[in-house]
Amino acid sequence: GSRQVQSDLGKASDIERELLVKEFHGHAVRAMRCPHANHVMQKIISTMPAPSLQFIVDEIMQDGFAKKIATHRYGGRIVQQLLAKCEAAQTRDLAEALLQDAVALCCHFFGSYAIQHLLEFGTADQQYRCLRIIEQNVGSIARSPSGVGVVGAAMQHTSSLDRIWLARAVVQDPKLLPHLAQARHGPGVVSQVVA
Repeated sequence: GSRQVQSDLGKASDIERELLVKEFHGHAVRAMRCPHANHVMQKIISTMPAPSLQFIVDEIMQDGFAKKIATHRYGGRIVQQLLAKCEAAQTRDLAEALLQDAVALCCHFFGSYAIQHLLEFGTADQQYRCLRIIEQNVGSIARSPSGVGVVGAAMQHTSSLDRIWLARAVVQDPKLLPHLAQARHGPGVVSQVVA
């Protein structure tokens, strides 16, 4: 089962690991959507060097799967880990696809984590563009339970000047700050906004 494959990946030599991972080429999207195989994909990401993970990024980008995978219960974990581990050049197209659907992803229970990872691990330009999208749509994003976490990540992982712009956008809507204060993770975000 998947636990045995995970164990094999952990114990294998680099050459054996490469051979084992080749078996997943062409099957990455299917595996990352599986409740068991997604753990194997996560183990692949944690044990393989970033250049060896390109096949996963490529398969996600085929046929415009980025949003679908980012919003999937298991696939979203893979997107997050790729953004955290891979070089910017490897995930550039993936980041662009996420930015195109950023507002919807910010408000999605699973997709919001991909945006939070983009804010933390994206390039300076990707972080800036993501923040501008959040700032321009903060009214709808911050009213979403998942969006509150995204606003919090933006306040945590962006420059102080960008945080000021986002805080100003939040306080422009007189009903938004009280709404945030009542949200699950809202009090932490409110304290960042008013700081």
